[in-house]
Amino acid sequence: MGASKKAQMGHLADDWADQVLQAAVAMNGGKGAAWLPALCICALTGCRPAALELGIRLVSGEAKGMKLVQITVQGTKHNKEGTRGQEKTTLFLESGVSHRPKELEILERLMAENG
Repeated sequence: MGASKKAQMGHLADDWADQVLQAAVAMNGGKGAAWLPALCICALTGCRPAALELGIRLVSGEAKGMKLVQITVQGTKHNKEGTRGQEKTTLFLESGVSHRPKELEILERLMAENG
């Protein structure tokens, strides 16, 4: 087995993810890269690119006075027997409280713009 992802990425700057996001947002005259939503979803969920190909479900709403975004990701490394991986994962992220607030803010804005 190879080195862990953390070991492989050890040479990157501590804020590498923020740098990638800033560059993506600045593209197309400040309109953002076409792949900006995918980048935000990957940053928020840690999902694999293959999961993006299967489709991601985004739902915004409120519960108990909290503004939430629900993200459902289809698993890509599971088997039919259910002995390996997860068929899907659903996350509920509270607006303004996320571990990646800029990415969640971008997704919320795009969801509002696109209905």
